[in-house]
Amino acid sequence: MNARGSIARRLAIALTASACMLWLVSVVIAAIVLRHELSDSFDDALRQTAYRVLPLAIHELEDGDLRNSSTKDILVIRTLAEASADLSYLVIGPRGTTLLTSNPKATALDPNTVPAGISLQRGNYTFSLTDPVSRYRIIVSERDGLRQSVLRESIVAMLLPLAALIPLLALLVIVIVRAAMRPIWDLGKAIAKRHGRNLEPFKLGPQPRELAPIVAEVEELLSRLKGALEAERSFAAESAHELRTPIAGALAQVQVLSSQLRDPAHVAHLKETEKSLLNLAALAEHLLQVSRLEAGFAMSSEPTELAPLVDLVLGESAFRAQRDRLIVTRAPGPSPSAYISPDAFAIALRNLVQNALHYGDAGEPVTVHLGPASLSVQNNCPAVSPDLLDRLTQRFVRGQDGTHGTGLGLAIVNTIMRDSGGKLSLTSPVPGQNGGFRATLSFGLADQR
Repeated sequence: MNARGSIARRLAIALTASACMLWLVSVVIAAIVLRHELSDSFDDALRQTAYRVLPLAIHELEDGDLRNSSTKDILVIRTLAEASADLSYLVIGPRGTTLLTSNPKATALDPNTVPAGISLQRGNYTFSLTDPVSRYRIIVSERDGLRQSVLRESIVAMLLPLAALIPLLALLVIVIVRAAMRPIWDLGKAIAKRHGRNLEPFKLGPQPRELAPIVAEVEELLSRLKGALEAERSFAAESAHELRTPIAGALAQVQVLSSQLRDPAHVAHLKETEKSLLNLAALAEHLLQVSRLEAGFAMSSEPTELAPLVDLVLGESAFRAQRDRLIVTRAPGPSPSAYISPDAFAIALRNLVQNALHYGDAGEPVTVHLGPASLSVQNNCPAVSPDLLDRLTQRFVRGQDGTHGTGLGLAIVNTIMRDSGGKLSLTSPVPGQNGGFRATLSFGLADQR
């Protein structure tokens, strides 16, 4: 199943992008409103300037003080006007003559073309006001692009916090999403730990309302699955165990009968029957081992010393008749140990040695080598085809003759090594030879003592 990316990552990106988009939309709306409000405010500023400056200019002109005053007095009025460089004005007398200006640039306006009130002249907003009594007139104009620059600065001022807050916003969203997704991650980890040998309840405590039904249903499913698997394992173990006695009894009867018969044809049939019963006994033994493996007994919490177990297994009666074919070597140093149960290691070694003796060339030696963190069993035989070599760890896949054996030995060994944290490796031909077969147990948790 292909992963489609992290939900938390997509959610964080979506929330951050949505927040930024909403902010941008808000800025656009605010800019439209601000543009309208700024226009009203600047129009009002033009009016207020005209209404305040015109009476002062008339007063000075009528009294003659301005006309006859020194340059210093005139500069006082110009300085006041220039202090607010955003606005400039000029005063026109009753005869249409410009009498006073705050900025020489203002004289570029043609008073005759400027209508009364607010108007747009050469890209600048102006306000023209005429005193109905004295007929003096004032024209107040804004600096070039004043409204646009103020609006632009206001928009930038609203956007700058967004640029500064985007990383903080993204971090805050990630923290919130992680906190919200924590129960889902905990549930995912708990489910990932469940397998055929671990079907225990999650024990996650109270769950969010959205996850509570899922947790309850999955735990119920695990409970039913555990019951079904336990029933299946129990049946397999009991069946294999119960088969031992009748098979052993039938085998004994066949052997007794074979010793009493003299007819070679009958003896040959009994030998075939005995062989079939032996295969059936081996199958029952392997089925019992499989049922024990399903119960998860291969892993050990304490390290197991391997060298004494090798001697114990190879000293069993099943191997005494061919003890001269077994060559046992050990790497120098202390006895290795691994986190595997003694029973599981004995089953794995026993199956490997039985396979090597059975499928190896008759009379050829079988080498058992115990290394610092591995154990290998090697025998001489024709090279195994790569396709068959890849399938030998599957259940009920037999060697190249395809008829002998139960087809469970290497599958059992592979399961033992997998459950104990190790690995089974098969090699054929043996490096440096034209044939041969080598099975290597690598103990990932091996410990030198």
